[in-house]
Amino acid sequence: MPKFYKSVLLLAIGLLFMFTCFSQISWINNGGNPGEGNFTISGTGAVSSLDTAGDIAFAKHVSPDGIYYTCNNCAINIEISGQFTIDYPLYLFNSAIYIGKTGIGNVNSTASFYVEGSLTNSRQALYLDGNSSLQLVSSGNFISLQSSPTAFIYYNFQGNENSLAPAGTLQFTGTQTYPLCGNSSTGTIAYSCSSGLANGPSILTANGFTASVALPIVLVEFTADLVSNNSVVMNWSTQTETNLGYFTVERSTDGANWNAIGTVVAVGNSQVESNYTFRDNGPFPGSNYYRLGVTDLDNKSGFTQTQLVEKPVTSVFRIFPNPARNYTDVSISNGQYGTLKLLSIYGQVLQQQNVSVANAGTTFNFSMANYPAGNYLIEFLGPNGAKQNSLLTLLH
Repeated sequence: MPKFYKSVLLLAIGLLFMFTCFSQISWINNGGNPGEGNFTISGTGAVSSLDTAGDIAFAKHVSPDGIYYTCNNCAINIEISGQFTIDYPLYLFNSAIYIGKTGIGNVNSTASFYVEGSLTNSRQALYLDGNSSLQLVSSGNFISLQSSPTAFIYYNFQGNENSLAPAGTLQFTGTQTYPLCGNSSTGTIAYSCSSGLANGPSILTANGFTASVALPIVLVEFTADLVSNNSVVMNWSTQTETNLGYFTVERSTDGANWNAIGTVVAVGNSQVESNYTFRDNGPFPGSNYYRLGVTDLDNKSGFTQTQLVEKPVTSVFRIFPNPARNYTDVSISNGQYGTLKLLSIYGQVLQQQNVSVANAGTTFNFSMANYPAGNYLIEFLGPNGAKQNSLLTLLH
């Protein structure tokens, strides 16, 4: 084989080896379907398009206006060493994107977030509603927006999916020079204050960009597991701690509304691994999301990624008759209390009854005589948002 062709072949093999070994991206589903739930994107390399089969975090939609993506009640953890590119319209509702590793002071990820503009698709942008955020975990993470054609991030977006941002919607564009783009990055590198660039640690919420201070902790792992007696055991470890105060364990049934269920005092100052555990003896039937709030001695605080645990659902009520004609009875199990609702199939509340500790275990009646035949929902809403519903069919 001629020397020139041998060199080309060796170069091709080398490039293939580099691509195979160093461009490995993993999309991990931590609980949820595309477009809802908790996802982690890790590895080394680049995600250059949302329009791939592996991008399981976002729900893909095809409309007359073209392809667009959504995520509702999502936590997207981008932990890659490389660039994550948004090149289709992406709408986030009650969701958060964390750019960087673990979300708590771990700078071992150089993830960057790039948004492309479009001359042909007026909707191409990132849309964050008022309950969504984009967080740059450390100074090694940054957002870069294309300036020609101009790319947009709309925040405090008030509109529907696949709609244009209304006039006056707050925006971060590829043509503006933003004050937060001048922060120093990891090591000796410093990002110049060029157009459409912002870097961390900072967070973009409905109020715009805010500089944030990384907490003095490196979190090694955080797990949550359902054990045999239907309790949830959480374990986490820190690699280092500096003036750390305590952890707050929080639980949610929808990933958006959180309640504190306990605290754990931190070691405080340590350069070796410290291990912690916490048990939740009262998880709700169905979905239980968990996260750790971390607070240092200066009252700075932040949150870890979330973990989802599914507890098997045991029915808390029984409907009879079903199908119904003029009425239906709903029997509530002993020990259950909350709110019992009759809903239309579209979610409209038609009737509602309160189930207290005193009348739990009794039967509640719903008159159906004045409603048209069709399908309805019986919903039981327990404490802290835990809910269960069943289909009711009405005949006449």
